[in-house]
Amino acid sequence: MSMNANEFFQGRYFKVGDLEGGERTLEIVSVEKAEFGDDVKPAVFFKNEKKGLVLNKTNMEMCVELAGTPSMDKWSGTKITLFPDTVRFNGAKVPCIRVKKAEEEKIPF
Repeated sequence: MSMNANEFFQGRYFKVGDLEGGERTLEIVSVEKAEFGDDVKPAVFFKNEKKGLVLNKTNMEMCVELAGTPSMDKWSGTKITLFPDTVRFNGAKVPCIRVKKAEEEKIPF
């Protein structure tokens, strides 16, 4: 039986390991405030998914672009793709989640 450490102690928000090296295309259904002590950030939640994604500035700007509006209450229905990436933080490359445009679904003929 195979076991994965990411299966245990599941949090409320996506971590890079949750993507298992691949991409996930999801549809936004709501945006909420995520509080971490004195820090407050937006978090998007998705259709048919328990976890949300806390947005950093880069991912928030991409969501604004993809939704076509900075008004977060109008983001519902916007499809985005989450993918693993790396970013420089304190001089080291660290894993992160990035947001990009979801590819159009192709209808087979």
